[in-house]
Amino acid sequence: MNKIFLQTRFILLAILLISSMTSCLLDKNATPNPNDKSFEGKMEIWELYTIGEALGTGKPGPILRLNNKLRENSKYKDSGFQDTIIANSDTTANEFNPLFSKMELKEGHTISDMNAALTSYVKQKDTAIIMEMLHSEAAKEILPQRMHFAWSNEATVREDSIKYFILYALKAKDEQRKAELSNPQVKAAFSISNPNGAGFGVSVEFDEKGTEIWSKMTAANIDKCLAICLDGRVMSAPKVMQEIKGGKTVISGDFSASEAQALAKILHPGK
Repeated sequence: MNKIFLQTRFILLAILLISSMTSCLLDKNATPNPNDKSFEGKMEIWELYTIGEALGTGKPGPILRLNNKLRENSKYKDSGFQDTIIANSDTTANEFNPLFSKMELKEGHTISDMNAALTSYVKQKDTAIIMEMLHSEAAKEILPQRMHFAWSNEATVREDSIKYFILYALKAKDEQRKAELSNPQVKAAFSISNPNGAGFGVSVEFDEKGTEIWSKMTAANIDKCLAICLDGRVMSAPKVMQEIKGGKTVISGDFSASEAQALAKILHPGK
């Protein structure tokens, strides 16, 4: 009886382990779903890789090296990868560029803006191939352990009437791929009118430890952007103008009043 029980327990544990591994793999290759408006309430705040860090200053950076490595893959040697949008005259001119042909820097940014965050427009139809390349065997060899990626929560319809998502290169605090700030440091959360326009947002207040981290994080990223994420989706990426010592921030989004209230209850540790 005990032997059968142990065997059954072992099988169940194996199934749970395989299931968790599968979900991780799916998450790593996730593409944005414009129809998914649900949130589980996992909040994280990340630093972002700059254009200089990602593309390189003086020598090729990890994203540029990955683009060059992917040129060796015959899968990407077709007309769909010929026209580069992020161009570097010394390294990518007149070459086919698997990654860069599908990415366009956000308005106002060029590759000479080395301190600007690497945030790129990607057509909705290209999000799957981008994630495939960013999680390829070549990517595992080249990209830093601290670098991973997230999509904007909402799609943007541009002048060409095509839907684009914004791709962000997130910088983890260590090789464990953990965010600088997350739910355990949240002391309170409540819904507010959106300070950036229509709709509602959520005001978040950190505990003592979170306040200290937030102060140091903002002080180290003045004139740079930080990504505020929910469930792996970037809700906003505000530019830090000065050190913030008050231990508060706002998750802005086009939430309804009920959505903002529900999210605040999820984020609040005393819910």
